[in-house]
Amino acid sequence: MKKRIVIMAVMASILVMTACGCQACAKWSGEPVLNQKEQSDATKKTEETKTETDTSKKDEKETKLSEDIYHFEVSVNGEIYQLPMKYAQYTKSGWSYSGDEEEMVSPSAMLLSDWFKRGDNRTLAYLTNFDVSDVSTADSYLGGLMFDRNYIKDEDTQILLADEIQLGVSTPEEVKEAYGEPTKETESETFPTMTYAKDGDSFVELGFDAANGNVLAEITIQNPVMPKEFEESEAPDEDAAEETEDETYEAPSAVSSDLFEYTMSFAGNLYQLPVPVSEFVKNGWSMVADATNLAVEPGKTGRVTLMKDNQTLWVKARNSGEIDADIGDCLVSNLAANVKDCDVEMEIADGIQMGMSQEDLEKAIADYEYKKEVSSYTYYEITDKDRKNCGYEVIVRDGKVTGIEVTGSGKVK
Repeated sequence: MKKRIVIMAVMASILVMTACGCQACAKWSGEPVLNQKEQSDATKKTEETKTETDTSKKDEKETKLSEDIYHFEVSVNGEIYQLPMKYAQYTKSGWSYSGDEEEMVSPSAMLLSDWFKRGDNRTLAYLTNFDVSDVSTADSYLGGLMFDRNYIKDEDTQILLADEIQLGVSTPEEVKEAYGEPTKETESETFPTMTYAKDGDSFVELGFDAANGNVLAEITIQNPVMPKEFEESEAPDEDAAEETEDETYEAPSAVSSDLFEYTMSFAGNLYQLPVPVSEFVKNGWSMVADATNLAVEPGKTGRVTLMKDNQTLWVKARNSGEIDADIGDCLVSNLAANVKDCDVEMEIADGIQMGMSQEDLEKAIADYEYKKEVSSYTYYEITDKDRKNCGYEVIVRDGKVTGIEVTGSGKVK
């Protein structure tokens, strides 16, 4: 009985101490006694500290570079970019655009940008548009980023890929140790390359400067895949659609002398852009079904993977009609040959073709206005003034044409 009374007395004391903020306990422990307001402030401060700690942990997690190259991330001085990303996000991080932000980007386009500049550094990007209508450059996405050591002038700039592969430092051996064997590898005495491809549109291409330690000199990351959170606008009116699969396509009888008629010889056959996917199948290209969108919704673009003579051709084909269309009836407005992915014979107007010398190329384009950029390779861009986002891109390495890309749209003739 006495024991029970003692226990009850102790419990009563505990209740009293709890009710009064346990000040006595604080005294016994040697801690300062806090009044109610001080306790409230201390609790609030503790919660804020916890929130800051949680936020710090969250930020640390978000700023950690992925170890998977197919996450398509790159770190620039600790700031991580993941593709695709909004144009506005890139410029917000301090990169200023030297081009026209009002220039329109067509649906499904991959338009090479003008320079982005931050301090002494310059980069290029591929502007893309996931919508069904034209958008301004300022409202577009970056589907690709290009870093060239020749244009990263600030020596303190650190550019990293997954597994800490670093521009200007890492070697081909270190890359293979980190990522395994590449999807494709090209040998060159001056500029060997490796490509790690998830598919035809999404890849990381690495170029090495053999004359200067064979270190990583160029990084191209491309992942023009529509983000899950992206919301499309309404499809354009039928009057706005220039290309429809209802019109009859006729292959040209020869390569035109007019560069902007977009005729060409490609892998031994004649085409004029835009061209239905079915024309490639007719000319011996086999469609890879599990890597192709076999049906395309109105106003949308489908991916197509084609193979012929051990070469793989990746293209996008657009359905500008009002009902679902078979991929074979959709139109391709961009076609490219290059020694890295689709190494086939290609000739366009004025005798411009794969493998020709740089000297002969410059003679052929002398009468056109073009942009020329020189780094570890030479890049030429010829823009069609009458058709938006149309024209040619030509790459020269080691004094020879190693890549030709053509973008031509408009009504099928």
